[in-house]
Amino acid sequence: MLRSWLSDRTLLTGEEMSSIPLTCGVPQGLVLGPALWNVSYGSLLEMQVPPGVHRVDFADGLDIVGIARIGQLLEEALNSTLEAIDAWMTQKGLQLTHHKS
Repeated sequence: MLRSWLSDRTLLTGEEMSSIPLTCGVPQGLVLGPALWNVSYGSLLEMQVPPGVHRVDFADGLDIVGIARIGQLLEEALNSTLEAIDAWMTQKGLQLTHHKS
């Protein structure tokens, strides 16, 4: 039953209502969305992050926020965190949406 909710989905786009097949993600508003997120990403939420980097966890998502006095240190800390998240996702067969990162 769960598979049927997550397969054969399309995204309607533009004024012509053309459709694009969706091969990833959980449908918006799905009651099971947060539970599926927790099962899939639970170990990511336990990942250690560098000093000055903080995770902001949501029901079905994750943000990272950095604080530093020197911009270069902030950039290095955030980039290393994103690289670690990207590696974790690759290991799990998932893909980071870089344009949202």
